Amino acid sequence: TECLAGGVLSFLQRAVHELHSAGVRQTLVFSPRPDTPADVERLFPDDTQFVRTPAARGSHLSFVWHFSRALNEVVARQRPDAVHLHSTKAG
Repeated sequence: TECLAGGVLSFLQRAVHELHSAGVRQTLVFSPRPDTPADVERLFPDDTQFVRTPAARGSHLSFVWHFSRALNEVVARQRPDAVHLHSTKAG
């Protein structure tokens, strides 16, 4: 997600905790924003994995490149059953 703050953060907290209780392994690939809590990892179950990408500033293409690269690496390594995306970037 490019938007790990506000309503998206609240939704992801609930979803990750619920999926965790069902035994689902999860990784959050995210780009921090100024309003992303500094200790965001503490808001999720201990076994949640986190991959930080460079903050989404400036060029949309730069953000897409960095985020896509990180996401592709996680997908190749973990081979997930599902991928769920959030972004404030349109297009």
